[in-house]
Amino acid sequence: MPTEPAGAATDPTDPSTSMPNGGSSAPPANTSAATKFSVLAKFLRRKNQVHTADSQQAQTDFMQKFVPNGNAAPTAPDAPNGAAPGPPTATAPAPAAAPPPAPEPRGNFYQRIKKFVASYTQDPSTDNFYYWTCVVTVAYIYNLLFVIARQVFNDLIGPSSQSLCKLYNQTQNSTTELECTYEMLTNMKEMPTYSKYPDFGWSRFYHYRLWWILFDVLMDGIYFIDTFLNYRMGYMEQGLVVREAEKVTKAYWAGQQWKWDLISLLPLDYIFGWPIPIIGWRGFPLIRLNRLIRYERAKSCLERTETRSSMPNAFRVMVVVWYIVIIIHWNACLYFWISEWIGLGTDTWVYGHLNKQSLPDDITDTLLRRYVYSFYWSTLILTTIGEVPSPVRNIEYVFVTLDLMCGVLIFATIVGNVGSMISNMSAARTEFQNKMDGIKQYMELRKVSKQLEIRVIKWFDYLWTNKQSLSDQQVLKVLPDKLQAEIAMQVHFETLRKVRIFQDCEAGLLAELVLKLQLQVFSPGDFICKKGDIGREMYIVKRGRLQVVDDDGKKVFATLQEGSVFGELSILNIAGSKNGNRRTANVRSVGYTDLFVLSKTDLWNALREYPDARKLLLAKGREILMKDGLLEENAPEEQKTVEEIADHLNNAVKVLQTRMARLIVEHASTEGKLMKRIEMLEQHLSRYKAMARRQKGMHGTSIDGGDISSDGVEVRVRPPRLRQTKTIDVAPGSENEAFLR
Repeated sequence: MPTEPAGAATDPTDPSTSMPNGGSSAPPANTSAATKFSVLAKFLRRKNQVHTADSQQAQTDFMQKFVPNGNAAPTAPDAPNGAAPGPPTATAPAPAAAPPPAPEPRGNFYQRIKKFVASYTQDPSTDNFYYWTCVVTVAYIYNLLFVIARQVFNDLIGPSSQSLCKLYNQTQNSTTELECTYEMLTNMKEMPTYSKYPDFGWSRFYHYRLWWILFDVLMDGIYFIDTFLNYRMGYMEQGLVVREAEKVTKAYWAGQQWKWDLISLLPLDYIFGWPIPIIGWRGFPLIRLNRLIRYERAKSCLERTETRSSMPNAFRVMVVVWYIVIIIHWNACLYFWISEWIGLGTDTWVYGHLNKQSLPDDITDTLLRRYVYSFYWSTLILTTIGEVPSPVRNIEYVFVTLDLMCGVLIFATIVGNVGSMISNMSAARTEFQNKMDGIKQYMELRKVSKQLEIRVIKWFDYLWTNKQSLSDQQVLKVLPDKLQAEIAMQVHFETLRKVRIFQDCEAGLLAELVLKLQLQVFSPGDFICKKGDIGREMYIVKRGRLQVVDDDGKKVFATLQEGSVFGELSILNIAGSKNGNRRTANVRSVGYTDLFVLSKTDLWNALREYPDARKLLLAKGREILMKDGLLEENAPEEQKTVEEIADHLNNAVKVLQTRMARLIVEHASTEGKLMKRIEMLEQHLSRYKAMARRQKGMHGTSIDGGDISSDGVEVRVRPPRLRQTKTIDVAPGSENEAFLR
């Protein structure tokens, strides 16, 4: 019996292990809230999942087998010499496992936090950082909306002054100022006056202000955390995200981002944004506008949300509507601010009892009424509708004029963008409708029968209903080939999993074939192929049913369903096939059928690089033909195509040309060497003749073979001369010396 290693210990929480001395395992501890939440999350994910566990496991196995970059599980290394490692025996017990190293002390909470902060860096491409940008955007919108509102509508943070309404006593012909009540603010003859509280309202409205301070601190806390993330934000270098804390920190201080982060965190609003009774400061909440400097973070959130959204056009429209609301909100605040500066109720343009559009009869002057009317006025002005009271004073005319000009420019741009977005939302439908209209006009011009025209229109309807108006190649052509192959694998997984001839193919071949599949849709009653036709494609059924029928179309031999393959025998060029490349059956579509089509040219272009897969496909084809009796007995195993024969001949011609060129060069070189040697021989011969002539001239004998007459005149007989030929220059020196030796 194998012994348990010394380092092993019994896990009391594992029900598969038992306590010593035969005791049962200890009861499990009480389930924590986190455990309950994780169990609930798993249950919800299980209920919301589309595929079952079996289909997901099958898809995972298929992708690991065929996708080139699949994440297949690493296999354990083989034992040496092919021997499988076995359990330790009693005669040779396994050595005791070394005890694990002692864990480092965790330290207290403060030390762990300090260590985390010292080593933390942020990857800007992660999903968690995207969610964080959404949180920062919420804080940004809070400041964008409420900073200006708190400055203009002072009652939001608790009024610093008491509103006093005048009460007329007609009997005594006197007026009395009292604190305004809800009834006094209805049907007013004069706008209330204001008297400052001694403590600027802190004793009466401290709870409102504490809530606003709490929200301000919360949003500033978000800004502070975002500043730390900017401080430790990774950056791209040579295609990789740099995550070293020292490099990231140095890059942060070297840039300009730290300046903007510092300005956006200046807490001046906590000092000057609230009323200070001691020095008589009423507060200036607008000083908090420095928080709006972080516009880039909100912009990044919107861009990434648009990229991730499945309906980007609808999201763009929503963002534009939100821009419109913010512009109207700010303009409404400016309108009421100017009304307060001029004086509420002083004329018919500003907000007040004289402006019956703002305060009609039986309407109470409240904070909500003031904001709603200001927003309504701003909307009418910026949309250039203009059904508002006419301005009276010069400053009012200037403000209305600037508002109208800004409204024309801003809303013309916004309306144009909204129009283009809406047109983009229906661009696919418009393009599809234009194609269908062109086919209709062509059929009407060529007098196509009404029955065929109805079939064509129904075919178009089927394409649009099933979202098949887009071509896969056109949509995916901007992606790299590897990504295209992976997407095509996942999209066509259910179909390819049922194709038998692809189950044993190499991963690279399958990836190439998937990219070359073309989707075609056939209407009910259409013949995909007929017996005797030349086969140039093979078909894979993606959706629908097909029937193999006789020549009359009445007798049904077989029914093809999803995953079936036909037509591959006519494009494999199997040697000895009695049918050649002709179709052997009639295939008809029962209803609307979606087929993946693979052309003969694409198949053989891919098979050139995968000879093993080519042999496998041809062997399967020969087996099918032999079973049906359509293969000749003495047929060769493989027949070369015309293209392959032509390539072979071209290669042979190139080899011959290379050999011929080599022979010509060698002949020219040999001839040049011979001519050089002949020239050298002639030079030596002429030199020897001159020497012999000087030596033998005194004896009366000519070196050329002539005699000297008695008259002393030499009778010269010319010797034969060598034939002069054209020579080829070679490098002098080496061959001359070799010849002389």
